[in-house]
Amino acid sequence: MSNASVSIKFRAGLTPSDPEQQPVLIVGQAAHLGALNWDDVRCKLEPRVTEEAWRRGLQCVTSSPGDSCELWPRAVSLASLPARRSRHAAPARNHALAKIVRSTQRSTDETIVLVCRKRDVLASAVSIARCYPQFQARSAAAPLSAAPPAPAARAVAVEIHLLKEDKPDGESEDEGIGPLDPALCENTLSAEEVKSLLQEAFKVAKELDILEPTVIRGEELKARGMGGIYGVGRAAACPPALVTLSYMAPGAADSVAWVGKGIVYDTGGLSIKARSLHCPPADTEQELINTKLPITKIISIPKHPHTKHKKAAAK
Repeated sequence: MSNASVSIKFRAGLTPSDPEQQPVLIVGQAAHLGALNWDDVRCKLEPRVTEEAWRRGLQCVTSSPGDSCELWPRAVSLASLPARRSRHAAPARNHALAKIVRSTQRSTDETIVLVCRKRDVLASAVSIARCYPQFQARSAAAPLSAAPPAPAARAVAVEIHLLKEDKPDGESEDEGIGPLDPALCENTLSAEEVKSLLQEAFKVAKELDILEPTVIRGEELKARGMGGIYGVGRAAACPPALVTLSYMAPGAADSVAWVGKGIVYDTGGLSIKARSLHCPPADTEQELINTKLPITKIISIPKHPHTKHKKAAAK
């Protein structure tokens, strides 16, 4: 059945409102919330919340990322996103954002103040929108019970406060990745082989004037104890390979590694897989993207100052 009782509107900047009349949730990463001052948010809190109460609540949620508190009972909530994220989660922590929004939903009109960077707006906005689905097929509590009354229509305003970043608008450490990504996504599996990955790695190393990639391939993988990579692709016409690109930052003391895994040909390992159990084409194409992203990432490194050695490995 339809669930179009909630109207969501997104807008940039904060507008004055009384939290007693329109409850508000202020949410963001701890570091981003810590960059706010009283003048940034007072239009959403006064006259119910004082500056002292705001600073006290801000101290609570920023000192323990992932916590939340109420600055005005059932009207003003302040929440910080957790500091940790899994490898499957975006830097915006949109999975945690959705959980917070669902847990603080009101039955009346409300406002969500999203504090984030410009690069995180899309992921965060989509995450919030998905908390208010426009369709649901949930059944009643009992099969023979009367249908519940339709929920009252209400409005949710999402007001976005962008942080002022040190980098100029549009500048990012991911610059340079864009031109390669379309090719990685659009190439079909029949057009991709291990040798194309090797050629690309050597091409990138030459363009960046860095050390040639280290390549461990075929039987050498087995001899060096990398049977997992060897076993998956040993029957392929083009042998499997582990490719490593390295960039040594001047004066760096620490090291960072990016690793991507992709499968062009999969024998199924030690078990015979039925047709229905194999990855669909879309998932297999994503595997290829995962393989090459570390290589595209290392392209952007020489354009920006770093204090750590960088290494990208693809297998």
